Amino acid sequence: GDSFRKVIREFCSKRFAENRHFLNCISLLDGLTPAQKDRVGEMALMEEEFQEGERVIAEGEATTSIYCVKKGELSVIEGCTWSANGKLEGGSKKATLVSGDCFGERAALYGEARSSTVVADTQSEVICIGIPQLKEALGEDLAQCLQRSLLRSVLKKIPVLSHLSGPQQGKLAEAMVVKTYGPGRAIEEDSRLLVVVDGSVTGKKGSDEVTLKRGEFCQDDALLQIEGDGKKHKGKKEEQLNLSGLKSGKGGCRLA
Repeated sequence: GDSFRKVIREFCSKRFAENRHFLNCISLLDGLTPAQKDRVGEMALMEEEFQEGERVIAEGEATTSIYCVKKGELSVIEGCTWSANGKLEGGSKKATLVSGDCFGERAALYGEARSSTVVADTQSEVICIGIPQLKEALGEDLAQCLQRSLLRSVLKKIPVLSHLSGPQQGKLAEAMVVKTYGPGRAIEEDSRLLVVVDGSVTGKKGSDEVTLKRGEFCQDDALLQIEGDGKKHKGKKEEQLNLSGLKSGKGGCRLA
């Protein structure tokens, strides 16, 4: 009895450690504190395995969880149906998901039905994050919590703001105003910093078109820190600087 319980405890401890480490790779949870991630790991995670061809979620279903791919490959398909014998028919493939990718987060956060079907292309393991448990771990206002988490993670990447303490970055994230833009809407260019909270934004960097997605940002040169030698700290992506002709993507966007 004691030996069996010890084996079970060790197995559970090892599985928790693996999944807790995996949480650090999930961009959706970027910016959460270690304590918050521990609570998510303890309360909200369940691991599921799917065989090749097996359906994970179906378009039109009610959304009760977010999924993150731990192993394998999966296809995102829109407009498909299922035959009486359980085979997928029609539809168009929109994306391939691999380890570290998440799906279902938008529908979960905004109370929408599933907008697509996800099917395993290979034997796959996914982490299921239950929305009720996630709310219990992070608080009832889940969308706001994850939005602030996203903004804090972006602020850490901006050289002139990265030196701020965690509480200072948190206050700055809370002070940022989020605006919603419909598809193809022009975006005002009088802001020093824009962060994509949801959807996508397109703009011009010289003659090249650039697309920014969730968690990416653009800033103007005035936000760059000037070193003593007069050189500027540039971000990892040149397209983050001085974009013009900004407009929201096909699905619209939310910007801070």
